[in-house]
Amino acid sequence: MPTEIFDRIENDIKAMVQDGMPLRMLAIDSLTNIIGVKRQNAESAGDHLVGDHALTVQIGLSKLVPFCKRNKILLVATSQMRGNLEAGKYGPKEKMAESWATKHAFEYFVSLKRAGAAEDKADIEGKTFEDDVKDARDNKILTGHKIYVKCEASSLGPQGRSGVFTMDYEKGIINQHEEIFFLGKSTGVITTPNNRTYYYKDKSYNGKKEMALAIRDDKNLADSILADIKKLDE
Repeated sequence: MPTEIFDRIENDIKAMVQDGMPLRMLAIDSLTNIIGVKRQNAESAGDHLVGDHALTVQIGLSKLVPFCKRNKILLVATSQMRGNLEAGKYGPKEKMAESWATKHAFEYFVSLKRAGAAEDKADIEGKTFEDDVKDARDNKILTGHKIYVKCEASSLGPQGRSGVFTMDYEKGIINQHEEIFFLGKSTGVITTPNNRTYYYKDKSYNGKKEMALAIRDDKNLADSILADIKKLDE
């Protein structure tokens, strides 16, 4: 219900922040499933008003966004995807299932989907995301998969940047050392003259596996690489 989201923030959360609550992030999951104010009181699925959802979300965000900016609160919202019927030959096949007003309310738009490249079937050590247990078709049960992330649009910087992270179904996000390694390599913080030996500052590593594992086992090394990557955007 929109009243349980936007009115809760307007009537309760704002007062808590003004009283000193150290709120740094608000997340709405998802905008797509917010029912319009007219629809929430309808009894039949046939009772709906065109534009009800879009207007409800627009009004809610019109108050929420300025509040978050004034108080330096990160606002994150998710939206489901739908087919883009106006894509044409070269346009994106999918788009966010929200209105133009919603798009104007946010500064970054990031898409997430299951990574399907061949190298995404295993981690940097060659281990696949499978269990020894098999199903009725003799297929191994998956224990996780990689997720492809892409910055589709940004009002504050370049768009098109992408990345991959690993999701374990029990542990959550894992293998951050792989992310740090590939990010360092792609930004030039980690150099490699021959795709075999990798260099960072005064140290060398024989192969990407060796360096990734070194990052995993040495927090100071991981923090140093991340710090150098962040400096590139300063």
